[in-house]
Amino acid sequence: MGNRATGGVRWLAVAVALLSLPGCHKSEEPGTSEEILKSENGFTMKIQMSIAGEPDAVYRTLTDFEHFPEFMPQCSSVEIVSREGNTVVVEIRRFVKFLGKNLVGTVEYELHPNRISLRALNHPLADFHEEWSLEPANGGKETRVLYTAESTMKIPMPDYMCEAWLRDNFKETIAAVENRVLPSAPSS
Repeated sequence: MGNRATGGVRWLAVAVALLSLPGCHKSEEPGTSEEILKSENGFTMKIQMSIAGEPDAVYRTLTDFEHFPEFMPQCSSVEIVSREGNTVVVEIRRFVKFLGKNLVGTVEYELHPNRISLRALNHPLADFHEEWSLEPANGGKETRVLYTAESTMKIPMPDYMCEAWLRDNFKETIAAVENRVLPSAPSS
């Protein structure tokens, strides 16, 4: 029984590792691409995809910091630390599922037309820089999202867990934005 259980655990570990490798899983939709590159001290993730909603609405939602706790997954509070020109510094409290606890991080956002850049000023898990570029698609009814994140982890973590964390954060954010942007379907 011990060998059988150990073999099952090994198989699961190999399957998880293979699924986390770039190019070893299929995109959910055509026109979606994902690439995660390992560097010496961290990861770079690049994702391109189209989502429902006009670019202006997606941009407003991604920068609606005060209302993040209402719709962003695991976000319990946000405090605007400062605003100066196109720069906003935000303190965000989020529940991190794989750690099972709340963490507070300070993030600096630079807001440009159709582009949002952000970087961690003080985050307990990682130093990161992200960029969200938003382009009209499908006659302006959709938004083509070009997302890049460069992260250096501050705590030891297996590569596949880091990749899964990055991927899950992106997908949860996109789903929350899409749900917030899309008008409710009329009831019959």
